[in-house]
Amino acid sequence: MSFHDITFVQTLDTFFPAPTFLVLRVAGVDISDTSVKWVILEHVNGKVRVSSYGEISINAGIVDHGIVKDVAGLGLVIQQLKKAIHPVTYMHVSLPEESVYVFSMSAAYGSTQDQIRTMIEFEFENRVPLSVGDAVYDFDIVKNEEGDQGMKIVVTAFPRELATNYARACEQGNMTALSFENELLSTSWAVADCAEEKTTLLIDFGSSRTGIACVRGRIPFFTATIPIGSGQMTEALVSSLGITDEQADTFKDTEGLQSPADSSGYKALLPIAEALGTQVERYFRLWGFEHDSTVSLIQEVILVGGGANVRGLPEYISQKIHVPVVRGNVWQRIGSFDEYIPPIEYDQSLQYATAIGLALRSISV
Repeated sequence: MSFHDITFVQTLDTFFPAPTFLVLRVAGVDISDTSVKWVILEHVNGKVRVSSYGEISINAGIVDHGIVKDVAGLGLVIQQLKKAIHPVTYMHVSLPEESVYVFSMSAAYGSTQDQIRTMIEFEFENRVPLSVGDAVYDFDIVKNEEGDQGMKIVVTAFPRELATNYARACEQGNMTALSFENELLSTSWAVADCAEEKTTLLIDFGSSRTGIACVRGRIPFFTATIPIGSGQMTEALVSSLGITDEQADTFKDTEGLQSPADSSGYKALLPIAEALGTQVERYFRLWGFEHDSTVSLIQEVILVGGGANVRGLPEYISQKIHVPVVRGNVWQRIGSFDEYIPPIEYDQSLQYATAIGLALRSISV
């Protein structure tokens, strides 16, 4: 079971009538403070291909730190999206990582869904600062074994008011949301390994914030949001070097942290990189070790988001945690580059990781 399958859809069924047909073209839609990004996938001759993708800007103040401040304003943006992706009217939508609560529990092997929900609701207010009535939640069974180990469950919850505002904006935009999903869960669906025994640290370095998650079997066990983004690097370069935003973005991607250590550009970027690296190291140590073990459970670190393109950033973070850091391959579940080259350039594709993960929900791969 996943977050989009039952609870949220049932809770908001007044907004979303069930489709009357089985095969849908569905957009994966990633809503941030500054933009809406979408990706639509389709089957062509038995192969998954990109049908459509794009980005629409959101004016400042409509969405702030993931909270919808202007429902009507976001509704107008979604109307623009509807025109751009016509005739597609269905979508899977991400919800902001800042507002998600994730916790894990154990249940006896063979527990029914109703029994699991009763157990979750009994423990709910001890785990998150919300009442059950003020939240929407669902759970994933990530391990189901006979014996003492039983069932491992990961619960994802959002404030009901936040979720309802996104739903109303979709309704005003005349689009039907089939699901709302945890942003990092969607991203992990695109880039993380599905093997349950493999633990990944996922870093989504965006413009205004960074999402970080400890993922196993594509399910985030722990998540956090860091108020550090690549936009801060841009601002620092603009201020230090007296250049435009566009020139600063080019500098980040072409020189970045591999520019000379005594250069003004490097000195401008270093404080933001240090702050990010320190936070990543903190969560790596918090989530990566059990008991007194000195061997990390985290076997790989994947970097995505628009800020992932900063030259030298993977190497810089790797020096902090002594584990290789790689930029993600958001197309790994679609196929080999020997067979198909997607229309989105690789550097740009890292910004679309969440939208691609959402789009994959409606495609069998």
